[in-house]
Amino acid sequence: MIAKVVMLIAIFVAMGFMAYMLFTKEDSNRAFIKYVLFVYPFLGIDLIPSIISFNVFDFLTLVFLILFHRNKLYPITTGIVFNYLFLFFILNIIAGIYLAEEYTRETTTSIIQIITLFVFIRIFVLELLNSPSFKGEVLILFRGILIFSFLFLLCQFVFGPSFSFAKSENINVAGGVAVRYPSFFQDPQKYAQFLAALSFLMLLEHNSINTVKSKSGILLAVISILALMLTGGRAGLGGWLAGVFLILFFGAAKYKSQLIIGVLLLGLFAFYFQEQIPIFKRAGIEESYLFRQNIWNDALKIHENHQFFGIGLGNYANYVSIHNPDQYWIHENEITFYDHPESGYLKILVEQGIFGFGLLFLLILYPICYAFTVYFKTKNIEYLNLIAGILSWMIGFYTVYSLGDVRIKVLVSSIFVLLVSASFKHKTVQDFNQRAYNA
Repeated sequence: MIAKVVMLIAIFVAMGFMAYMLFTKEDSNRAFIKYVLFVYPFLGIDLIPSIISFNVFDFLTLVFLILFHRNKLYPITTGIVFNYLFLFFILNIIAGIYLAEEYTRETTTSIIQIITLFVFIRIFVLELLNSPSFKGEVLILFRGILIFSFLFLLCQFVFGPSFSFAKSENINVAGGVAVRYPSFFQDPQKYAQFLAALSFLMLLEHNSINTVKSKSGILLAVISILALMLTGGRAGLGGWLAGVFLILFFGAAKYKSQLIIGVLLLGLFAFYFQEQIPIFKRAGIEESYLFRQNIWNDALKIHENHQFFGIGLGNYANYVSIHNPDQYWIHENEITFYDHPESGYLKILVEQGIFGFGLLFLLILYPICYAFTVYFKTKNIEYLNLIAGILSWMIGFYTVYSLGDVRIKVLVSSIFVLLVSASFKHKTVQDFNQRAYNA
């Protein structure tokens, strides 16, 4: 019954997109980005699960690209570095697939999602670069997404964690001492990463936000961390704390005092209600580490045999089912092989090798380093908040490959888009001023 309802939602979202794009008077490229964010909770639903796991996001993006995309002559570009890094990254993936033992359904799905995500990122960043007011609309949509996740979480309190879009309940939800709540995600660890990263976006300001709305953003950020504690995601909480310390270390004094007060209040809440909070009722950290250590060691052994190009994109689950059949868990009498080695970084290293791993993180670290240089020149807290959001995800990523959920891909990509567009817009203004001065 639930599966039929979820499929009906997916069909309704797809039909709604067609109607919206046909009748909207807004620029089609911008309308596409806004619709994707508007239906964000439903993006991961599979439309053709038995063939290539073709999800809602893939459908919306490909339909848009074929029928509605408008080519524009954009006067601003984000630089040649990104183009070359992305090109070499794709070439590495192709080499890894060519050298892989087998070509799987997951590989096809991953290739499709790389294409659709690239289209989304490219259109998104260029729209932001050429229309500054669009950022305000994007931030409002993210607030809506966060509030919807809270409402979904409330429904799980009332109806139980089985109230979900997921085809099956994740073992992390009720497999421990306490129930861990995932909201509209399948895995509570992914929801923890979502909350940690998005909490920093709630602190962003733009021209259309007044003082009252800024206070509401702070309130949403606080509620995000309270909800994070209900996920039991310790890595997600650790990522959020790392983001907070980043702002405390580099931010201005007025931001430091606000953050310290907020962290102290959250600490007092956690202290007095620790018996009711799932994050404090989990197995010990040492026990969790020992559990993961064996899986990590197996992954490193696989990497040793495929050091440079990996075992092929999306091939981890298939590979371990043949070569490491002890990597599985049993839930509700169903055996499932691991699709990642309990670490996002190891998943990328094993599947894409040293070259792919290095290129991907150059793509991540380059805009962060550039944004830092811009921050030290401008002292604009916006850059620190965006970097803190990315850092929080990077910390949580070490325990779970969250990029397997397209919604996390869209969220992380959107934060990078906001960071890149802000950084390169500053560079463009500088270049323009320099040319005017020289003239």
